[in-house]
Amino acid sequence: MDIVDPFPTRAYVWKDGVMTDLGMIEGAYANEPIDVNSSGIVVGYFAFADPVTLWDIGQSAYVWENGSIIDLGELYNMGTTDPWGIAITDSNQIYGTIRDEYDQLHLVRLDPVTIEVYSCIGFESPMNSGPVTVNKNRVLPLKAQLVDQNGLLITDSDISFPPLIQVVKALTGGEPPIDVTNESLPAGLGTDGNQFVYTIDGKWHYNLMTKNFSGPGAYNVSLVSGIETEYQVNPSCTATFIIE
Repeated sequence: MDIVDPFPTRAYVWKDGVMTDLGMIEGAYANEPIDVNSSGIVVGYFAFADPVTLWDIGQSAYVWENGSIIDLGELYNMGTTDPWGIAITDSNQIYGTIRDEYDQLHLVRLDPVTIEVYSCIGFESPMNSGPVTVNKNRVLPLKAQLVDQNGLLITDSDISFPPLIQVVKALTGGEPPIDVTNESLPAGLGTDGNQFVYTIDGKWHYNLMTKNFSGPGAYNVSLVSGIETEYQVNPSCTATFIIE
C-alpha cells in the first residue's frame, strides 16, 4: 500500500472562461478525471484512504455530467482495481473494468439508455403572469408538473435526479412587471440548493429566494433536467422576475 497525500486533490472543467469543480464523494481524497467526450461528460475515478493511517485503500470509477456524479464503482464495481482503464466515447458509451467474485478482471462496456423527454406544465400562478416583481426579500413560489409523452405524471420515484432550477440574467426592457407580493412567500421559506422538490399534490416545487439576486434587472427562470443522460425537459417551464 501507498501512503497518500493528506491534502485532497480536486478536478475542474474549464469552459468558456468558467471553472467548474467536479466535486468529491464522501471518503475520497482525490478526484482523477481520465477522459471527456464531445458533450462534456467526464469519466474518472475517486481514490480513497484510511482516515487514520492515510493508507490508500482503493478507487471507484465515476461519470460526471452538468454537476451530477454517478458512482460506477458502487453501482457496477467498475474501476475499483484498474481505475485508469476507463474511457467514454462521443456516443456516451463507457468502457471500464470490473473484477468478478473469482478475482478475474473483465473489460465491460456501459451503453447509454434511451433518454426520455418530458414536458413541463407550468409555472402556475403567480409566475404565469408575465414579468413579475415582489417586495424586497420575498420568495417566489415555482410550481410545475412533468409529464411523459402519454401525459402521465412524472414523480420523484420515476427519476433518479430531480429537475433543477436555472436562473440567468435577461435582457432588460419588455412589458412592465406585475407586482405579485401578495401571492409570494415570506423570507425564510425559500428552498435550499437548486433541486425542485416533489410533493403530495403531484407537483414539483421550488421557492426562489429573491434576496440572492441583488443586481437590478430581469432574470429568466427555467426548470431543467437534473441530468440529461437520464431525461430531458422539452418544452421547459419558464418565467421572468424583475429586481428593481
